[in-house]
Amino acid sequence: MSRGRLRRQTIPEGGKNKEDCQMMQVAHHSPVAEPVQSNMLTDLQQDLRHTVCRVLGSVSSAEIGRGAGLGQTPGWDSIKHMELMLVLEEEYDVALSSESVVHMMTFEGICAMVQDGVGGTGTTTGFAEEDFAEALEEVGLAAGDHVFVQSSVATFGQVQNPLPTFQNAFQRVLGADGTLAVPTFNFGFTRGENFDLYETEAETGVFAEHIRTLPGAKRSQHPPFHSVAAIGKHAETLARARGNSSFDRDSVFGKMYDLDFKVCMFGTSLRHNTFFHYVEEQAGVPYRFFKTFTATVTSPAGKETRSYDYFARFPEPAIATDFHGIGEQLLAEFDGRKTTVGNGPIYLFPARAFVDMLSSCLSQSPDFLVAESDKWKVREKAWCRK
Repeated sequence: MSRGRLRRQTIPEGGKNKEDCQMMQVAHHSPVAEPVQSNMLTDLQQDLRHTVCRVLGSVSSAEIGRGAGLGQTPGWDSIKHMELMLVLEEEYDVALSSESVVHMMTFEGICAMVQDGVGGTGTTTGFAEEDFAEALEEVGLAAGDHVFVQSSVATFGQVQNPLPTFQNAFQRVLGADGTLAVPTFNFGFTRGENFDLYETEAETGVFAEHIRTLPGAKRSQHPPFHSVAAIGKHAETLARARGNSSFDRDSVFGKMYDLDFKVCMFGTSLRHNTFFHYVEEQAGVPYRFFKTFTATVTSPAGKETRSYDYFARFPEPAIATDFHGIGEQLLAEFDGRKTTVGNGPIYLFPARAFVDMLSSCLSQSPDFLVAESDKWKVREKAWCRK
């Protein structure tokens, strides 16, 4: 493999201690499925649809079609549009000029401009399975590991038969005794929609949906809006997790902590690391509160009404966190590594080391994860619960 395909970022060694937290306050076994033919542009469109849905927050991915856009889709106003542009620049590593933004007022325009930005990266034929397998080994993934993968795969650029390529790369490294888990979050339940264990799609990207639909994949359902699907050794164990809230100790995230899972941010930034929210709930941070949602769940037990808690952020005042900045600065402190393939970053770190370190920091400073500009809001505690 050409070493020009990978760019390694070396992280200096560091120690876990109280000074690290204070400094931050100042600086602020399943077989491989048969390959599925997959078109990169289609995968990119689907990935972008999930991104737009996540930013808007009030619509489902099914509502984001070719005609969706600023002023045309509920919740897609000028403020959300500016936020969306910033997210696109960060997650897809594209530089948006004022001229290009003019052509991105619709979902169709966004797809075209982002495709132009990421489609030319990589090699003429695109990256292959061995490129990703080598990158995963470079950051420390090994045979027998159990890994939770959060992804935004379009950032890698051109990839040969992408979804099976990513899957096979992970399983090639993990081997028969490893576990591959992905977030299959869907927030329809919070809007009163039925959650079907087998039919409700993941709103967390095309790779997560690909793993969810593999033969033999297992999916958790407690609670449904933060479900996880997995293949491999501990898939059944994760599926049996029974939490009353998204991130309580008995949740699927608590189970991954117990099983010493690693976390892989695959083509996406540390900002989207869901274990930040697990730490927030375990620490009981003051800028969040428990909100109960009730809807129906369809599972082998039939269709039944259930209620689950979500440790939601107070809507007002808006509190900005600095997950990515804190994660980058403390990456070595919780034994993390980073490399890249094309324009896509790949991070890997142990969930337990991450949780333990951040929990210690939050015990010293409850506003540790909050951006410096918003720490005063935590001190004022001027919450508006809705």
